[in-house]
Amino acid sequence: MDSRPVVIHRLGNSWGVLGQIFRYINLVRKVKPDFVLSFLFRSNWYNTIGSKLFGYKSLLSERGILTLDSQILYQNQKKLIKLVFNSGDVTICVSSGVGSCLVENYSLNPDKMVVLNNFYNLQDIKSITRNSDR
Repeated sequence: MDSRPVVIHRLGNSWGVLGQIFRYINLVRKVKPDFVLSFLFRSNWYNTIGSKLFGYKSLLSERGILTLDSQILYQNQKKLIKLVFNSGDVTICVSSGVGSCLVENYSLNPDKMVVLNNFYNLQDIKSITRNSDR
């Protein structure tokens, strides 16, 4: 087991998306990771770009169902979502519903997806809500 600590990097930048991508590429060039785990769509997007440039494994995480309401932007956004999730090595979904959404709506290869269910104890949550003073 590797005993190195997990390091979290935040890429805030006043130059927006282009500045963040530039900072991300410089960070990956410096750190030379074996893999990168990302948690939000923009981070997943940067992760897939970096993995193609530097050859590390990209682990993407999707935590919600991606729905697109605007028909005007729908086609371009759908293409970008498909591109990002199909470019990653593995997509980790927090539920089978999220995984099904990616497979059915965005053509994610089910072999590139794993489900790690939310860790919330629903019985405890139900108990708390029943016993709360409301």
